[in-house]
Amino acid sequence: MTNTKLEPKGLLEIVWWVTTSVIVMGVMFPIWKDFPHFPFQTTNILFIIAFVTFTRYAFLFKYTFLVDKQRFKIGFVALTGLTVLYFVNYINDFSQYVDQNEAAKIMPQVLSENRDALMAYIKNEMLFFGIGSVIAAIVLAGRLAISVWRWHNYKKA
Repeated sequence: MTNTKLEPKGLLEIVWWVTTSVIVMGVMFPIWKDFPHFPFQTTNILFIIAFVTFTRYAFLFKYTFLVDKQRFKIGFVALTGLTVLYFVNYINDFSQYVDQNEAAKIMPQVLSENRDALMAYIKNEMLFFGIGSVIAAIVLAGRLAISVWRWHNYKKA
């Protein structure tokens, strides 16, 4: 009979992923309730997950299982430019879509008294999480670069 015990870092990671999924559901619920066919749904969920995860890793990195994974850190730092460009491209696509189409055209099935409020909510939260994920990716890349440098010079993250 083997006793499989989850390490504290693994347990903490599971707790954070559950917390992230609760945040995603909480933020997306008003959109799913009134506008289930939101065309930027996948991008929006990606922004929320990236923002929460990158911010968490930037500030709580020593409590993650990635603390001694030097190749991951170097790879993430190397790919940060592409990640940021990808996120900025989707923020731009969303902004153009919202600016070129009025709320009545985007969401004809939503009641007119709720439409403007829902559109404002979607625009604000999408831009918040999109821009936040760009900033968090840059901060995390800096944090990981410092961690690699410390590991190389002092053998600690």
